[in-house]
Amino acid sequence: MLPTPAITRLSLKNGRFYQVAGFAEPFPSVTTVLGIIAKPALVPWARNVALDSVRTALTQRTGGPVWLTPEWVEGVITEARSRPDQVKTEAADFGTQAHTLIEQNIQGRAPQIPPQFGSVVSSFAAWRRGVVNA
Repeated sequence: MLPTPAITRLSLKNGRFYQVAGFAEPFPSVTTVLGIIAKPALVPWARNVALDSVRTALTQRTGGPVWLTPEWVEGVITEARSRPDQVKTEAADFGTQAHTLIEQNIQGRAPQIPPQFGSVVSSFAAWRRGVVNA
């Protein structure tokens, strides 16, 4: 098995980087690199997430006479506007936690793996075995 080089995570003003032992310059994270690329598919995704939020609010109001007050409508719109950012933040948090667990695993610390991260960590381990044994 090849030795794993020492890697230090750096949070700089222009993104996240990794300093790898033996290299003078830090490497940007994938997220940092992808941050400079236009993502036109995010616009329809955000629209669909917002509309799903409205659909959920409307379907929860069924079952008899329904009065839609201006305050209720504004609340639904406010929630719909913020929902794409909430979903994005939840996904980013999941990714950060997954990366932390994988990093701990690489360092040999054998972290407790919560069930929601089991497939992520095991998929990484399978990929790593294939690369290291190749």
